[in-house]
Amino acid sequence: MPRVRADLILFDSQGLSFDYFQYKREYTGSVAQSGSVGGTNLSIAGDATVGMKLDVAKLAYKWWLGSGNTVVGLGLGGAYYKAGIGARANALVNGTGYGFSEGDSDEAIAPVLELGLRHAFTPNFRAFLDVSGVKKSGGKTQGHIVNGSVGLEWFVVKNVGLVVDYSVSRIDLTRSGSNNANLKLTFSGPSAFVKVRF
Repeated sequence: MPRVRADLILFDSQGLSFDYFQYKREYTGSVAQSGSVGGTNLSIAGDATVGMKLDVAKLAYKWWLGSGNTVVGLGLGGAYYKAGIGARANALVNGTGYGFSEGDSDEAIAPVLELGLRHAFTPNFRAFLDVSGVKKSGGKTQGHIVNGSVGLEWFVVKNVGLVVDYSVSRIDLTRSGSNNANLKLTFSGPSAFVKVRF
């Protein structure tokens, strides 16, 4: 799952935090049958594909509190997310082809709240904890997105380092209207990043 993170420090204790990730999956199935129904030979072959794509981008302004090796960050900003689903199917019945294709997508902007913790063991090795929540109420799309991650950063050289973490994301979005839809996802697992600092 592709993911990009960036932090810009301003005035020593403030800064901007950016996070973007994309979740994309596609499911495909096929069938082929032949036989006789009421004395008529019948041959059916077909395939169907259902795919979904979710993009989430967050930008927050953060204040870092504390001094020494441990600091706490509080962030407030906005999040943009777009969810889309599509389905297509093809069938061949006794040599005659049939096709179906349909898709839909929705997007929204919502406030985001972030909380961060950093502890430096050495200037080039530190631990971190990040939690963020997006809450959307009102409008035709409502729901929430919650992310949490804990990990370690190690700068092998001055400006290039390795980041490993374990993240959990829970997504629950509901769209009301002529076509009601509900998207519920939970994914978790380890991640590895190359981090560059200037």
